[in-house]
Amino acid sequence: MPSSNSPKIWINVKGADDLPTSNTSTVYLRISNGGSVVKTKPTKNSYPYWGEQFTLPVTDLKEKMQIVVCAKGGLLSKDVDLCLAAVDINTLYRNHPKPLQLNIQNMSGQNGHRPTMHIT
Repeated sequence: MPSSNSPKIWINVKGADDLPTSNTSTVYLRISNGGSVVKTKPTKNSYPYWGEQFTLPVTDLKEKMQIVVCAKGGLLSKDVDLCLAAVDINTLYRNHPKPLQLNIQNMSGQNGHRPTMHIT
């Protein structure tokens, strides 16, 4: 568990493009680093814009931060992981505050989509 003195990384989540979902699906991002996890607000759009900022503790610059695009399940079903991006914490430190466009791996099995994510 990171201490309160741990270095921190600030993430500004802009949005995503061409997600493998319909405009009626509710999607959100789950961002994790080490033992810390944050989530964006859910939105209904395959080209969502979140405009949210998060702070996560950093325990190791060699770690990868995982960003997963999730679709909300119904009342009786679980949320589904659609896409995944992993970015080196060191890359974020070197490029901050430059925007990054991440190509994300489509986990939904739908072909033809080349989703991207925008963060700073």
